[in-house]
Amino acid sequence: MKKKSTNKRLFLIAGYSAQKIVDTGLIYMLQAMSEHGDTVLVMDSDVPQSELNKISKYVLHASAKKHGEYDFGSYKRAYT
Repeated sequence: MKKKSTNKRLFLIAGYSAQKIVDTGLIYMLQAMSEHGDTVLVMDSDVPQSELNKISKYVLHASAKKHGEYDFGSYKRAYT
């Protein structure tokens, strides 16, 4: 995972992938956001760790497990 930023911003991102992948659009967004603060990504999908490894250098934390609570469930998990 990314080293904690000295910037005071924290971005909480909720995600979903029906294909169970981390696509290039998400990678690009997280890369851009990582320049401005720390990012925590929680996905309501069973995305394999091999896919999450694609973004490990851009996020402080990333997890992906089907919880069925949609975006608010992901935000809840990201915050706690």
